[in-house]
Amino acid sequence: MPTQPAYLTIRPALKLAALLALLGQVWLQPALAQAAPGTEIETLSDRVMFVVSGGFWEGLPNEQDGGAAPADGAAPDSVPAAGAAQAEPAPATGAAADTEPAPEVLTMQKGYYRIAAVRAQDNHSLFYLQQVALGEDGPDVVMSMEIAELSDLKGYVTDIRPEDSSGSASQPGFAAYVHMKPDLETVEPETWSVLIDDLGDITVSRADN
Repeated sequence: MPTQPAYLTIRPALKLAALLALLGQVWLQPALAQAAPGTEIETLSDRVMFVVSGGFWEGLPNEQDGGAAPADGAAPDSVPAAGAAQAEPAPATGAAADTEPAPEVLTMQKGYYRIAAVRAQDNHSLFYLQQVALGEDGPDVVMSMEIAELSDLKGYVTDIRPEDSSGSASQPGFAAYVHMKPDLETVEPETWSVLIDDLGDITVSRADN
C-alpha cells in the first residue's frame, strides 16, 4: 500500500488551524469592544476619595504673552557690532500702512468650583481646589491648586459637603465643609470650612460646632 506523503497530511491540518484562528478573531472582537471603557469614569484615579462642586465664578482668561521683555540690566538677544550703522526702519507705505492688527477680543469666562480629596501615599488626605470653565466643548479645568491649610494637617477625610446643595448659585464664590479626623482612633471628626469669596480669595478655618 503506497504511503501518503507527509505534506498532504500537514496541509489540511494547517488549513483547519488557520480557519479556527480566523473564527476566534471574529468571536473575540465584540467581546473586546464591550470590555473597552466607554466613559471617563474608567480613568478616574483610585486615590480620589471625595469630589464636590458648586458655586460660581466669572472673569477674563489669563493673557498668554509670546515673550517677556528683558529685565533691567539684562542683555538683549542681539547686540550690534561696534561702529555698525543703525538703519532706521522705512516708513510703511501702501496697503501695509493702512492695515493694523485687530485688537484681541477677550471673552468673559464663567464656571464653577470643585474641591477634591485624594489619598496620599502615606494614607493621609490631600485637598485640591479647581476652577472649571463652562464652554461650548464642555467643562474645562483652568486652574488647580492644593489647599495647603488642609493638606498640612495630615488628617483623614471622612466627608465633604457644599454649603449650598441647590445647584444654582446666584452670587460669585463657593463654600464647603470638610470633615476630617486628626487620627484614625478619633471617634468624631473635626469640621473645617473652606470659603471662597467673590474675588477668588480662599479662607480656611475651623468651623464652630
